[in-house]
Amino acid sequence: MSGIVNQLQMEAIKENGDILKLLRQAYIIARKLKLSEFEQWVKNELDGYDEGPIPDYRLIKGEVKGFNPVRGWIPFVLPDKLSFLSERRVNNSIANLVEIYRQNENNDRIYLSFDPRVVAELSKLCGFDTIFYLFVGKNQVFEIIEKIRNILLEWAITLEEKGIKGENLEFTLEEEKLAEKEKIINSINFYGDVINSQIQQDTEHSQQGKKK
Repeated sequence: MSGIVNQLQMEAIKENGDILKLLRQAYIIARKLKLSEFEQWVKNELDGYDEGPIPDYRLIKGEVKGFNPVRGWIPFVLPDKLSFLSERRVNNSIANLVEIYRQNENNDRIYLSFDPRVVAELSKLCGFDTIFYLFVGKNQVFEIIEKIRNILLEWAITLEEKGIKGENLEFTLEEEKLAEKEKIINSINFYGDVINSQIQQDTEHSQQGKKK
């Protein structure tokens, strides 16, 4: 039986490798090697970022559109002070992101809702009450998933290069010391708030904008 570090590498390079399986394997490794920073990152990816900063790679950008009863979904030109509304740092769990991507297999866009206070401000600017969504390319969700896969692969390769293999799902005392000495963690940069960053599934209103 090959070591769990090697198993992680093999799963990561599979064309349709299970990202949840990868993260769970990584959690076992990080937990047993007492790599607390990486362990916390894995937990955040599995459970979602409920609080604290969100990684740079979870930043997605799109186009704000409002619903016009006559013309349907139309682009909304944001004033400079609200330009930040065209991007979002999503805090969904990886399982939720995978499910959203699958459910939108036949769509090229995914729709993100806004906080009611933001909707009220935008409605005031356009002169009537309506709803607004941030339209983003589905490929950006795929890129988040692939970025996580690449981080895990790079991490597993680094562990093996340092002589850490985890045979039979166990690590020797020497391997634990190596991990601690080398401080093998991830090099992810963090920034941004969690506020209003949940990707929402399609609603009755957003269905009308699928082909826009």
